Amino acid sequence: NIHQRIFIGNRTAFVNHLRVPATAFLILLHHNLARSAGTTLTVSDIEKHSFWRLLGVPDASTARYILSKAANKDIIHYERSGGGPESITTRYDHRELVSAQFSLE
Repeated sequence: NIHQRIFIGNRTAFVNHLRVPATAFLILLHHNLARSAGTTLTVSDIEKHSFWRLLGVPDASTARYILSKAANKDIIHYERSGGGPESITTRYDHRELVSAQFSLE
């Protein structure tokens, strides 16, 4: 377990950090914003949506890291350059993605 030591007055406490649910993040991304294959979304549009915060993803940089992991597994295409906004393009529709039984953990 990953934990962090914090100090409260003269006492020491440990806070456990939960694992970020990367697979759930990607499935809900497809469900909420990109139900069909070939959908392109800007990362800023993803950041504006609240689903990932409700999952416990702590910040936008962690969300970008999850997107990067998904791109490395060829689940999405992640465009980080080219002068335009940072964006992703889905390679699967929502049903195909759920049926694939993949894991980003």
